[in-house]
This record gives sequence, C-alpha cells and structure tokens, in this order.
Amino acid sequence: MRKLFNWMFAAVLICCGGGLTSCVVNDDNPVADDPSEYEGPAEFDPTVWLSGKAYLAAGLDENLMQAFEWGVSDVVGTPEADVDFVMVDKLTDVSEDYLKEVYSNGKVIAVWNPDAAELEAYKDSHDWLDVATYNVDNSLMIFAFNNHDDYYYVKKPIVDEDFDPILLQMMAAQYYYAYISSMLGDVMEYINGVETYDKEDAARFTAAARKAAGEKTAKMEDFAGHTHEHVYQPFTVSHTFRQLGGNSDPDKINGNLELDTEYDIYTVHVYEGAAGAGDYYGMKMNATVNSADLWKGKGWNRHGLVLVRWCGAYTTDFWVESHLATKMSTLDADWNEDTNDRIMFPASGAPSPETTRGETSYEDKNGFSLNFSHSIGGKAGINDKGGELGANIDLINVKYGWEWTHSEKRNIKDVDILNERKNGNWARWHLVFNNLPEWKFSESRGFDVKNNQASRSSQSIHGVWMWYDRNGKDNQSQKPYAIDTWLKAKLAVQSWWATYSDLETSTFEREGKDSRWMPTVVNVTGGAIKLKNDLRNDSTISDVVVSRADNGKKVTEFRNTIPNGGERVLGFFNSNNQYMVTFKARKDNGNPRNYKYTLQPTLTVSHKDTTTVYANSDFSLVQ
Repeated sequence: MRKLFNWMFAAVLICCGGGLTSCVVNDDNPVADDPSEYEGPAEFDPTVWLSGKAYLAAGLDENLMQAFEWGVSDVVGTPEADVDFVMVDKLTDVSEDYLKEVYSNGKVIAVWNPDAAELEAYKDSHDWLDVATYNVDNSLMIFAFNNHDDYYYVKKPIVDEDFDPILLQMMAAQYYYAYISSMLGDVMEYINGVETYDKEDAARFTAAARKAAGEKTAKMEDFAGHTHEHVYQPFTVSHTFRQLGGNSDPDKINGNLELDTEYDIYTVHVYEGAAGAGDYYGMKMNATVNSADLWKGKGWNRHGLVLVRWCGAYTTDFWVESHLATKMSTLDADWNEDTNDRIMFPASGAPSPETTRGETSYEDKNGFSLNFSHSIGGKAGINDKGGELGANIDLINVKYGWEWTHSEKRNIKDVDILNERKNGNWARWHLVFNNLPEWKFSESRGFDVKNNQASRSSQSIHGVWMWYDRNGKDNQSQKPYAIDTWLKAKLAVQSWWATYSDLETSTFEREGKDSRWMPTVVNVTGGAIKLKNDLRNDSTISDVVVSRADNGKKVTEFRNTIPNGGERVLGFFNSNNQYMVTFKARKDNGNPRNYKYTLQPTLTVSHKDTTTVYANSDFSLVQ
C-alpha cells in the first residue's frame, strides 16, 4: 500500500513538474542534468594498451583508426619494417614482400571484417603463410594472428535493439576503442614475452632449469603441440532500470560489456600399446568479465520534481563453462552432446581451482604423469584442414614419458569461486561477487558503494585441467573436437526516489556461446634415423639433408660436422612417408664430395625403431 502511494505521489510530481518545466522532462541519458551532482567515473580518458608501433592500411574505418590512435603509442600510415602490429582490410592491401617480412619477424597481423574464403585463397597461393583459418566466420570483426600460433578473435559487438542509434554513431570511436582494448593489451603481453602463466612458473619448465634440478621427465609444455587462442565478445548495452510512468522517460544505463576467454592448448598423443594410450589436451584458461564501462557510479535523474537516485551498474555473478563436442555448433542438440564414453578428466587432471569462499587467494593446480609411455607431440600442419594428417607431417617430436604440472596462486578479493563441474567432463565455475553497493540514506544519493573494485571493473578466473580421449588412435584421420565455451555475466543497478520502501534492484544478464575447432592432435607413427660416419678415408661429414622422396621437400638439415667414427640421430620421422638422405664429405681441407643414400630407392623408418644408415655402405658418390 505504501509503495502504491509512493508511485501515485511520484506521478503527480512528474505531471506537475512537467507543467512547471514547460513539459521538459529527463531525456534517455541516465547521468544527472547537473554534472556537479554526479558521482561516477571520470570523463573518457583512453589508456595506451600497446606501447609499440602499429601500421594501419589506408581505407579502414575512420572511427576504428581513431580508436587505434588512442590505444597504441605510435600509429603510422606507411608500411614500416619495425612495426609490432599491422591492421588491414584485406591481406592484398599491402605488398606480399612487406606482409611476408612482418609475418616472418613474428609480428601480429590483423584483418578487419575477415572473409574466410579470401584468407584461405591467399594462404593457398602463398606457401610461407602458415595460418589456421578454419575458425574464421562472419561473426568476427577482427581476426589477428602471428607465426607462433597465437590467434585473436574479436567478435562483432552484440548491440541491444533499443540502443539509441544516434548515440551509437556519435560514440563510435570510443566504442571501437572499448572493443579492441583487450586485444591490444594481449598483443603487448605477447611482445613482452608474457604467457598466460607467470614468468616464474614458465621458468620452472625450461630444459636448463630441469637439468639443474636433476629432473629427467619431459614436461608436456616442452614438446606438445601448442596453440594460444583469445576470443573477445563485446556487448553494447542499453538497460532500462526504472520507469516511473506518466510522461517520464525511462531511466537507462548505457555502456559496453566484454566477456572474453583465453586458452593455451597443449596436445599429446600416446601410442597404442603404451600405458594410457589416446589423446591428451592440457588446458590453461583465463576467462574475464569487464564491466568498467557500465559502472557509472551513483547519481540522480530528474523527472519533474522527482529525483530518481541510482547506483550502478556492477557485476554480481559471472559464469564460465568449457567442454568438448564433435560438432562446431551452438545449437542445443549439438552443444549438449554426451561425450562421456570417450572424454574424461584423468586422475589429478580435474578442473582447478576448487570451490573457494571468503578467501584472499586461490590456487589453480594440476599434476599428471605417464612416465614410460611412448608419446608424440608437435603441431599438425595448418593445411591439414581438420584431421587429414598423414603426408603433411614429417618431422615429429617423440618422448618416452612426460608429465603435466601446473601450480599458481592468485589474489582475489570479495569474490567467491564455486567449482560446478558438470556432465562428467565439463569444466565450469561460478563467481559470486560480495561486498556490493547497498542503500544507506546517510550517504550521498543514498548509497554506500562499498569497496568491491572487481564488480565495477574486471575480474578473471584462471582454470587448469586436462582432457583425455581414450578413443585416440595411431594414424587416425578425423576431424578434431570443437571446444564450446559459455560465458554469462549478471549485473545490477539500484534506484529509489522517496524512501527505502521503493528501492529497486534491476538486474540484467548478457551471455555468449562460442564454438570453434580445437587444434588437430598429431598421431602419426614414426621412428628415428641415425647416420653413422664409417667412411674409410677418415673423411668428416657435414651438410646432412633429409628430404621427402616423393617431392624433394627439405625436411631438416644439419650443417655441423659428424667426425669420422661418429654418429648423429637426424630426428624422428613419419613412418608413413619415404625419405632421402644426402651429405657432403671431405678429407682434411679438401674439396667436399656429395653423397646420396642408394641402398634402397627410398628410406622408410619403422614405428618406435631407430633406422641406422651407414655412410660407407649405404651411400654412393654423386658425380
């Protein structure tokens, strides 16, 4: 009854106020009409996220170019060699020589509104470009990559239908800046050599550190195939948090929200017959909700003689979920596929962190080992297009035993972490934000905003786990799994106009589903080739080349000398292919003489075996 009276009283004040103000009422802007009466974030003051040089090709959207001017310390309009980042509308906008140089130097290349067919055509006609395009579709605003298997996918923003189109146009440059900021920050981390795990953690996995510590077991991160992917989903939000009625405009809050997921994916195949045979996916994930642009602090809106006091918007909950599926699809039937018959979390590989309540830190920790299992790591060729391995793989990385270990503590404040693993093999967490704003009449605008900085800026959850696919077979040609990621954020705005009894908390949610192909697991069988220098004239051997017998493609080359009587393992090679070995031999300082393997028409290795070739008996002098 009291709320009904308050609403009727407000309607009278609105109508009377409309008369007193010549029918001028508050517009859709939720900020107070007197800026001095507004307590919120500062005016737009862009941060430089990429301290480097970016080249923007001609013809890009002017608002996008302005966003880069704000977010990058040095933007140039000419193709300079020392750039860190190149942004083009199409790869053909710059010369092939320039693009090849930038790519070879490990710099990041980004394409605006990428077209998968155009990218695929360019890649097919330029064999130096080794980039995966199978996850590019029309949902992307920007696709960026480098030659280290780092991929950045900035999705087109999801804009609320009732968002003011005039405001959207007026704020286009600022909104583009919001859309690209996280990507620029991640590129800066890449330039600085920072992985998703910290430097101390990474240092523990280096070969030198392990040797010094007396460790012999290979670390999964050292030899596995590795892909880094970052997907950004921006939302442009217009949320009505109160409607008094009458001639009053709705009270709205406008801004940008971003949900993004970063994965480091490590793949290893354990050969059939070994303990734990199958495919393994070591997963490191960082999921983030960034609501800083929606936090407007606290203020009031005038509706005639009524002042609606408000506070928001702030994050109250954040969910992240990750699982594997056989189809790249966000349809419910495909998304909810039951894969428990093949995919599981092995012992000590379950999703971490565990549930953490009321703590100031949490630990994401995993540990798993296969000490005597014959395994293969490495990266499948990009042109394998979803599992067609075989001939495209030559030099492989084989280990006899390995382990997956990760342990890192992270600080957290005013956020509870709930580990909600579901469906047997789905990793899922729910973050609950505490110490949130609350009504307090003695405070300005009637709100105590508290001190949960994460709820009004950004909060990440770092997770680690391992998936094991027991059905992974040797030399199996199949499409990889799709990794499905679901993110959802819940935000709130509080408002009142008369007393605590009319206090309202208006909540809204934004969620995104993303499905994309996982990297292909290398599962080809293979063996080693060893060259023994048993030449009878005391000659040394150098410039050893292993090439494909069918097309002459060079697989590997060794320029170092093999002394007479010495030997060298040339590597592990795909047992499904045939090879040729050549070398140069010289005695003392004499002229080199060329030798070629001729014992058989071609050289084939056997799975798990070492094939030794003898320079004296298995090779012939090439005239």
